[in-house]
Amino acid sequence: MTERAIRTLKWQCIHRHCFECQQHATRSIGDWLRFSTSASAPGARRHPDAHA
Repeated sequence: MTERAIRTLKWQCIHRHCFECQQHATRSIGDWLRFSTSASAPGARRHPDAHA
């Protein structure tokens, strides 16, 4: 389960961004994690940065 989450994080967040600094990466990854944990909630919407 953890390996799948890390793989998904890498493909959906890290590989799609060119981070300017460690703070930017930390903030973006935190935003992605908050989104991914709330995405399974009923009525969840797609992330605005997600590509169709």
